[in-house]
Amino acid sequence: MVKVNEFTRLITKMDEVAGRLNEEVIMQIGSVPYEPKHAKFFSHTSYQESLVYFKQASLVVGHGGAGTILNALRFQVPIVVVPRSQRYGEHFDDHQIELAQRLGGNEFIKVVYDMKLLESAHDNRSKLLNCALELFAKRGYEATSVQEIVEAALEEERRALAETGALVLRRGGADDQRAWPNPRRGEARKRLLAILKVRFDDPAALHELARIEAQEGRLSEAIKWLEKARESREPTLAPMLFLVELHHRQGDVRSALSLAQELATRHADSLVVQEVLGRAYLAANRPEQARITFRNMARMAGYDTPSLTRVARLLTEAGDLDAARSTLAKALENKPDDLQARIASAELDLKAGRAAAAEQTALRLRNAYPGSVAVRHLLGAIYMTQRNWNAAATEYQAALERQPNTDNALVLYRAHVAAGNAAAAVAHLEGWLRQRPGDDVARRALAEGYLLMDDLQAARATYEDLRSRHPKDVGILNNLANVLARLRQPQALERAREAHALAPNDANVIDTLGWVLVQEGQLQQALSYLRDARLRAPHDPVIQYHLGVALHRLGRSAEARRELQAALALSDRFEGADTARQLLAQP
Repeated sequence: MVKVNEFTRLITKMDEVAGRLNEEVIMQIGSVPYEPKHAKFFSHTSYQESLVYFKQASLVVGHGGAGTILNALRFQVPIVVVPRSQRYGEHFDDHQIELAQRLGGNEFIKVVYDMKLLESAHDNRSKLLNCALELFAKRGYEATSVQEIVEAALEEERRALAETGALVLRRGGADDQRAWPNPRRGEARKRLLAILKVRFDDPAALHELARIEAQEGRLSEAIKWLEKARESREPTLAPMLFLVELHHRQGDVRSALSLAQELATRHADSLVVQEVLGRAYLAANRPEQARITFRNMARMAGYDTPSLTRVARLLTEAGDLDAARSTLAKALENKPDDLQARIASAELDLKAGRAAAAEQTALRLRNAYPGSVAVRHLLGAIYMTQRNWNAAATEYQAALERQPNTDNALVLYRAHVAAGNAAAAVAHLEGWLRQRPGDDVARRALAEGYLLMDDLQAARATYEDLRSRHPKDVGILNNLANVLARLRQPQALERAREAHALAPNDANVIDTLGWVLVQEGQLQQALSYLRDARLRAPHDPVIQYHLGVALHRLGRSAEARRELQAALALSDRFEGADTARQLLAQP
């Protein structure tokens, strides 16, 4: 089994090795932009399912994370450790290398720094296994020297939470919104707070506390912990990147950009930080600065094909198609058959309006890689652009059958929605949830589907169900407030105020509160919130429409007309557009 998290170097090399082996290789590839050709693979799995793979494995190859090493010890499986490196943009620092160096002298673990030596490490598996059996026979799991080294490293780095819930928090990325509250977080929080009593400004403990708060929907509390980490004597990069993300999630674009600029000054050579900066510029509606940042990343990436492909996609997103094309040419010059680079090239053609050329490339790739989920997604996107809804749904259905996960279920749902078939979209998710009742990410989408069908009661029931499990989730509270307002229910204002208390800087949340106040007839109070929302999101036609309605009801006709006209200038298809036109038609 190969255990990894966004580690393209390891996945590509291990796939090459797997092609020469006469045994099954199973990989967890995470978000790596590469699909193995010689091994079974999946993107993510649950923590409990991952333990099954550890138990069945004869050898584990993985990055230098302490959790991975401890699980190999738990099941007495020899492990080849390939630490991720800050040099290649694979991690925020080199703590994995430092831990690997401490473990390098242990016969139970083989540490590999040079990918060229990975196959020889596998060839020595029998020696590793014999050493492991001898080690466990002599000392047992609790007393192994490896255990002692790893635990010491965990203590030094304040990461002694692998057995109390922090390891669970990191599944699929600690900030992944799919990771809902679990009963072990309380114990993790207690241990973290105990650490802070001794080291009040410990950045790692503050970071972990922020992750727990964020995953339980308390974004403002999470930001408070991260601000303390920012002020610590030894600030580290990881919590600051998370703070940028939380500012974005709260709609605080200015704070996100300010911090990203600060980080870019201190970490000028980090591709990760440069990407965060570029995305912050895009969010702040400063596309030219984003393009400059991404072009600089292309120079920094050298001839590393995965990095160049990633940068090309960012340039495409920023609308710098010429730079994206030259970056992809450089990537393909180094590796002409790289699947992700060829997919990105087709995506670029699609963005440039050359759908036919993109389709030809995608069809060739589908013939060459019939099992590739990424190629199916590419074809689906092309057919969506061509408004060939049935063909798009066929491709997304094939992707779902190949990898039955939430992402693929949702992309098929969106294809049905784009086709104007909300009933098919809802039926699809209802069937998915009958088999997977715990998938609350899909359940959120189902609630939106009910809204598209104008089934407000079903949407309300679904959001109420979600709220019962996630009472502090801003998105659920905000959407529920909107549904209750449309149903003219008095609880709408209470839910809107709860959401606003949790995310006071989010323009959508502020707008919802203001609009509910309009419905309640509290127009002066509504006006202050709606003006605030408009300042934070000046290009949102719905917010301008709501502000225009509030002004109209206050008898301020000239101001109302300006806002309604501005809303319709941005879009003529938003919810309320017909009412806006009717108000403008009045004398």
